[in-house]
Amino acid sequence: MKKLASVGIVTLFAFLAIAAYATQPLGTPTMESQQYHQRMDKSTSAVFPEILRSRNLIGMRVENPNNEHLGTIKDVVLTADKKHVSYLALKADRKLFAVPCAAFQHPAGSKVLILNKDLETLRASQGFDKKNWPYMASVEFGPVSEQLYAAQPTELLATPIADRRLSKMIDLNVRDSQNHKIGQIRDVAIDLRKGSVVYGIVDLSMPVHLTRARLAAVPWTNLTIDTPGKVAHLPAGRSTLEAIAFRSNDYPNLADASFARRTYERFNRGVPPADIYGYTAPGPARPGPAGTEQRVSATFDPARITTITGKVQSLAIVREADKGKEVQLTLRTDDGRLLSVELAPRSFLRKQAMLPVQGEPLEIKGCLVERNGQTLFLASQIDRHGKVLLIRDAQGLPRWHSMMHKGKGTQGSMEPVQ
Repeated sequence: MKKLASVGIVTLFAFLAIAAYATQPLGTPTMESQQYHQRMDKSTSAVFPEILRSRNLIGMRVENPNNEHLGTIKDVVLTADKKHVSYLALKADRKLFAVPCAAFQHPAGSKVLILNKDLETLRASQGFDKKNWPYMASVEFGPVSEQLYAAQPTELLATPIADRRLSKMIDLNVRDSQNHKIGQIRDVAIDLRKGSVVYGIVDLSMPVHLTRARLAAVPWTNLTIDTPGKVAHLPAGRSTLEAIAFRSNDYPNLADASFARRTYERFNRGVPPADIYGYTAPGPARPGPAGTEQRVSATFDPARITTITGKVQSLAIVREADKGKEVQLTLRTDDGRLLSVELAPRSFLRKQAMLPVQGEPLEIKGCLVERNGQTLFLASQIDRHGKVLLIRDAQGLPRWHSMMHKGKGTQGSMEPVQ
């Protein structure tokens, strides 16, 4: 009787949790990961997403905060419309569990996911049968957003789970509007924090070459996935993908907001809709530390210069017509924020021996600016291991412009920006 009473109480609390969670926005983290995401959301700039590629995510090791091995990710199950992640299928102790994205944490640069459960709890849990995959995530890992499922088209609700598993979508042939084969889906990029599917990585190499393949990131919303038909349709020609292709050993920073904006604009006739991945609606202010507000300027504002410190999370080379190969980086600040930082042309930084590398600490001065709907931290000075480089003057004018005219052979000179 005591056992039945306990089960009844647990069930009651589970339903109450769902009801409370339904009033929260989509993607609200669970209790286990709320503190982690609160640290992430204290940013004075746009918070960078946690992008994981399916080929790395499926099979990824899962541990708890005590470094106890719990299991591995068996698969990723999408919602019926295939736009969001319904749950990650965790294989632990010969069982399968439907765990929502928000229950996981992914430490920067780590090859494991963190789940705030112990192995004994999982062993005592029922899980689900491998022949009967559930429609939605299990409430035993925290509240499940009803909003995630309420928006699903009625005609799609009967979609078999097998057709919603991400592993079944890898290697699908991609065909254009004329039904010509233009490639294959080689990988899928997922925003773990939002539980959204972001890009389909299309392999343009035919025949396929996994080592040095030519790939293109295609907005997932532009792909129509027909899992039973083993095909994905894209209303764009091969030439569009060829123009943005990259090598498999030279991936761009998929989490970079500028990259997202350019990619979505290319596939949506230059007009980024307000709800696309990577787009942040412009606003007059951003919340700052200790309840303060730091206003965002349209251009560099000397009155709002501030200093940030942290470690380089990733680097991206952005090809800008007027500045050449511009270096942008993602900085994880000392208080856990992720900021998009714009530095200077790569050639300028190389000449000064100031090109950052992933993982190293930096101190950067600058201010927040709005550009094409994106919030960036525009650097004016960088301190790398005690060596300081002035990137912009007191008014925010780039120093590399004037230094280019000094010519080669003089101190601080640089090669012409390509």
